[in-house]
Amino acid sequence: MSEPSPRKQVPERFQVSKGTLRLDTFMTHGIRVGGVGIIIAVFGIFFFILAQVFPLFRSARVEPLRTVEINGSVPKVLGLDEWAELPFTYDGGESVVFTNVHNGGG
Repeated sequence: MSEPSPRKQVPERFQVSKGTLRLDTFMTHGIRVGGVGIIIAVFGIFFFILAQVFPLFRSARVEPLRTVEINGSVPKVLGLDEWAELPFTYDGGESVVFTNVHNGGG
């Protein structure tokens, strides 16, 4: 049976201090945790995008908010502004009549 070879001595210039080894271990774990954090963040972004996109494939639902009486005859055109706060009517004449729904339809 042969004897195990004695361990070779590493020259002093290649020996690393304990502080450096501890910092290296800490940074290794930090990089792993950071990588997992980035992966979780990307999956979170994908989940958010999917949560915003999926409702677009459902059928539309329209519900009346309130009823407002229109003064005068039946208009040819009835429309709303982009926020649905200022409906207007047009009867084919020279003027457009706006109805303020916040002040009781006046």
